[in-house]
Amino acid sequence: MAQDRNGNNHKAAGRPDGGQFDRKAGQGADDDLAAGDGRLPTPTADELSRVADAIGTDADALMLQLPDGTVAGCYRTDGPIKGPLPDGWHVYDTMESDEGWDEDEDDWTDLAAPTITIDNQPVAHIVNQGPKLVTRHDLSGVDCGFDEDHWWMDGHTLGGDLELVRNESEWRDSIAADCGLDPDDLDDPDVFDEAAVDFLMADSLKAADEAGYTRDGANALLYMAGRLYDKDMDRDFRVPMTTLGDDIDRLTGGRGLDDPEMRAAAERGGYKPGDRYIMFNEDGDLVGLNDDQARLAAWTNRHAILGAARREAGAWDAMHIHSLLRSDRDWTAWDDWDRPDDRESLH
Repeated sequence: MAQDRNGNNHKAAGRPDGGQFDRKAGQGADDDLAAGDGRLPTPTADELSRVADAIGTDADALMLQLPDGTVAGCYRTDGPIKGPLPDGWHVYDTMESDEGWDEDEDDWTDLAAPTITIDNQPVAHIVNQGPKLVTRHDLSGVDCGFDEDHWWMDGHTLGGDLELVRNESEWRDSIAADCGLDPDDLDDPDVFDEAAVDFLMADSLKAADEAGYTRDGANALLYMAGRLYDKDMDRDFRVPMTTLGDDIDRLTGGRGLDDPEMRAAAERGGYKPGDRYIMFNEDGDLVGLNDDQARLAAWTNRHAILGAARREAGAWDAMHIHSLLRSDRDWTAWDDWDRPDDRESLH
C-alpha cells in the first residue's frame, strides 16, 4: 500500500486494480452523511444481471459522494454499452482532469487523483474522456467535479455484487424457513445474524450425519470444543482439551490436577504430564491423547460439540465449521458476514 501527498491510499502497483484509490478511514461513513438520505433500495439480482449483460461482470464499483452527502454507487466501464439497461438505470459520460496517476510510476507521492466531472452535454472529446458510469442515481443535474475526497473505489465489481445479491436471496429464504420466520423479519440486522448462526449450525449438524472424517473438520471441532468450555460445560461433555495454559483448570471446573479427586481420575485414566490433550472418558476418568487421537475423539463426538455450539457459536465459528462440513455448498460470498445493504456499491 502506498500513499500520495494527500494521504490517500493506493492499491499496490502490479495488481489488476493497481493504482486505484482505497477509501479513506471514515469516508462515506454515516456520520458524514444525512442518515438514509438518498438511499435507494438494494437492486434485485435480475436488475444486476441485465446490467452485467450490458457492461460485463468485471466493471469496477465506483462511489461518488454527492453534494447533499448521498453516496451514489456506480459501475465504471471503459467499453461500449452492449444492451438495454433496466428501467431507472442511467449512463453518464465523464471527463477527467489532467492530474492523475501514471501506471508506470513506482512512486505515487507526487501524484494526485483525477477530478471526475459528469459530462451532461456529451460530445466527441479529443482528450480527458473518462470512463462511462452506470448508476441508478439521476446525476443529470449534478454540476460539480468530484475530487479525490469525493470519489473512491473499494475493490468490488459488478460480478461480485451480483453474486452477493443472488446468494443472500437464497439465504434469506432458507434461513427464514428453517427458523420459522417471515423473510421480512430478516431486515432487522440483529434478527438476521442470530437466525443465520442458528441456520448454519443446524445445517452443520445435518451435514455431520453425512460427512466423512477430514483432518480440517476435526481440527475445527477441536477448536470449537475449546471455546465451548468457556461456557462451563461439565464432565459429561466428553471432548478433548489441550493441556496448555489454564485449559486443564477449565476442564476440571477450576479444581486442577492438584485436587485429590482429579489426581485420582488422571491416575485411573492414564493421563501423563506431557500428553498434548486431555479428556474425561465414559467412566469419568482423565485420559491423555496425542494429536491424532484428539482429532478422532472430536470427530466421534461431533454431534455433542455441534449441538452445544448451536447455542453458543458466534458468526465466525458458525461460518467456519459450516464451510468445512458443507463443502457441497458455496457460501463463500458470505465472507465477513457481508450483506447487500452494507455494501456501498449497492447504495
